Amino acid sequence: MTINRTSGMRRCTRMVRATLFSLVATVALAVGNSTQAGAVVDASNHIVDFDGNDISVSMVDTNLMFVPPLDDSIFTREWFHGGRAAIKITGDKAKDFAGTVKMGYQVGYPATFTGALTFTWDTPNFTMQLGTNGFAPQLTSGLPTFGTTMSVGNGPGIVDIEVISTSFTGDTTEIGMSAFHASVTGVIGRTNIRPWVTVINSSGFRVTTIGPIYRN
Repeated sequence: MTINRTSGMRRCTRMVRATLFSLVATVALAVGNSTQAGAVVDASNHIVDFDGNDISVSMVDTNLMFVPPLDDSIFTREWFHGGRAAIKITGDKAKDFAGTVKMGYQVGYPATFTGALTFTWDTPNFTMQLGTNGFAPQLTSGLPTFGTTMSVGNGPGIVDIEVISTSFTGDTTEIGMSAFHASVTGVIGRTNIRPWVTVINSSGFRVTTIGPIYRN
């Protein structure tokens, strides 16, 4: 019997190529799904409105990092905030949903230096995705710096600061922040920052989810 070694080697090469292609496809699939699979939901909440819509809001991949303040004041706390707010509406009238999403912070402090707190914030990287059935245009805007001064007394106390408010429509919305910069001046002692996201529909139904506490 004559053995065709060339034909056998060709068959072996095709099998190896097929195996390698299968492995590459598997790795590509895993990498492609790794971002969504690795997303961390830090907090979520929901409410059902008069139209039967289930309004769900989640804080995803939240990262709030304190940094040394640029003014070198012991009364200033400065931080950068990143993460996403994901809003999902389910129900028969979900596609016609109209509402407002707000984002902000609860700030807790033991005492103040002057009886007043000054807040500043800006959004160098702010994105918003609006989508229904896969339609997801992306808007990117760089908002100017904002600030406010609040008379709060000597403390201790907790204040609520709203930093983003925007309207949206449809059954799916995401707001992403990268390097959102904020600071508070006038605090004495350790300061606690707790981010929150609120969704309000056109009828006034409101649902809020509150994230973890960050301390400095």
